[in-house]
Amino acid sequence: MILATDWSVFKMRTLALFGLVLAGCGGSYGIVSTSPATGCSASRAAVGIYEGMLQNLCGCTGVGENGTIVAPGSLLTCTVPVGTTVVFQYLGTIGPHQIVAVGTPSFDPGAPNVPVSVTFSTAASTYNYRDVFNAALQGQIVVP
Repeated sequence: MILATDWSVFKMRTLALFGLVLAGCGGSYGIVSTSPATGCSASRAAVGIYEGMLQNLCGCTGVGENGTIVAPGSLLTCTVPVGTTVVFQYLGTIGPHQIVAVGTPSFDPGAPNVPVSVTFSTAASTYNYRDVFNAALQGQIVVP
């Protein structure tokens, strides 16, 4: 049986624990930048994967330019020249993520929660991908 004073202590401890859990939520997903200073160049692009969204960080052109953010169910498009290496960066802090190719052409997905670098060297190709752990997070790399 929990007494009134015990209940007050329990509520305070529960609120404190809840506050600690929420302290990492809603604020920052880490360093998110569309600046070429992040390591992007003419032959390098980056896509950020978070809980509930994808973002073109840098190196993408055309539709879905740098800074574009899409929610689950929308398709993120990153257009890059032949020979570009795209880095899929896992910037979320809550759940696991792993980008995998859908259909052909394909690419090696790497391990969950480990950034993966993929060089797209076939012209006139569209590489579709999705997150294994959240299939609504989906996108495509377009190599004209």
